[in-house]
Amino acid sequence: MLVQRDLRVLILGLGDPTQGNEGIGARLARSLFASFDDADVRPASDFAGFAELLHDYNLIIVLKSLSYCGNIGHVSLGSPYSLENGWGTVPAHSEAFAKEVAYARLMGHTLPRIEVVNVCVGSEEWPEKGLSPTVAAMYRGIVGRVRALVKQVIREASHPTEAFVR
Repeated sequence: MLVQRDLRVLILGLGDPTQGNEGIGARLARSLFASFDDADVRPASDFAGFAELLHDYNLIIVLKSLSYCGNIGHVSLGSPYSLENGWGTVPAHSEAFAKEVAYARLMGHTLPRIEVVNVCVGSEEWPEKGLSPTVAAMYRGIVGRVRALVKQVIREASHPTEAFVR
């Protein structure tokens, strides 16, 4: 008999919404707050540190911006290793989270499954608070694509064998 376990999910938005497009992860966390009943959806700024997250959750889905990409508004899954070197954009908290993950690996801790949802924001410089006009015009569509991808990731993590049955 298989033991059924509850999947504890965190959707973690990286970035500071006052820092232009790089803050889209935190902004998305706020927009998606009511979309997931069985998951915690929070911006990284809600946490003093990230070590406890690695023990409290089975699945962490990181929402972050990506600047060097093809199509602005494109949403895709990326590697958690991309957090370490800040490939693309380096939203606030990205490096701190990556260091906690690297330290936990080094110490031999069992890590939760970590998925990274990248949102292409392009390389447009936008020194103002909030999103650039280009990204802001696409924001509703971005929220929808992120919501759909996050639901897919949670569904596949909840039923891993079904992902191969398609």
